[in-house]
Amino acid sequence: MLTYLLERENYEIFTVTSAMEGIAQLEKQRYDLVISDVMMPQVSGYELTRLIRERYSISELPILLLTARTRNEDILTGFQSGANDYVKKPVDSTELKARVRALIELKLSIEERVRMEGAWLQSQIQPHFLYNTLNSIAALGEIDLPKMQALLEEFSNYLQLSFDFKNSDPMVPLEHELSLVRSYLYIEQERFRDRIKVCWEIEPNINVFLPPLSIQPLVENAVRHGILQRKEGGNYLYSNKSIF
Repeated sequence: MLTYLLERENYEIFTVTSAMEGIAQLEKQRYDLVISDVMMPQVSGYELTRLIRERYSISELPILLLTARTRNEDILTGFQSGANDYVKKPVDSTELKARVRALIELKLSIEERVRMEGAWLQSQIQPHFLYNTLNSIAALGEIDLPKMQALLEEFSNYLQLSFDFKNSDPMVPLEHELSLVRSYLYIEQERFRDRIKVCWEIEPNINVFLPPLSIQPLVENAVRHGILQRKEGGNYLYSNKSIF
């Protein structure tokens, strides 16, 4: 009955026959909501909720309990176990659909907010990097206009990718990340000349997705705290074979 009601709302439903089967399924796949009966054999809905809360927070994976128990202490036990909401049995279809929709929309909105905040924090560029890059551009303007133009284009690309709306997505293509790294390394090579040598080893046609702005900070740390700490500089080798 519940499966039929929710499938009509275009939700993709997965059913299990026991609490432990449900835990095992959560380890295999990502879900947006768990709906559980309180009264189950061997492991109750309260115990299942506690087990899930050991792995997922209330915002990461909402839990909706179905219960025939209407005493306040029973409802309180559900919330203390970590449930987000409950529906009394027999289930009213309108109430069920409204609560399911509210919990899923809340989860998705929290995820979106976290992604946006993460993208904003990740996109913060060190002031000294901006200042030094602008100084390099200005200096080249007096001695080498073609190089100045090339550096300005790479700097523009670096800024564009750093503040790209795609950075709010959970995953982005590898090429998107590498483009940012290329611009960053080009700028640093122009600034430090022979102290930084870069070698790229990238296999063609690799369709890989990864969290946004996850490679460039690693490269920047390697350059700033590794290569540039040596008077003679050093080599930076990027190989996707060593990462994927």
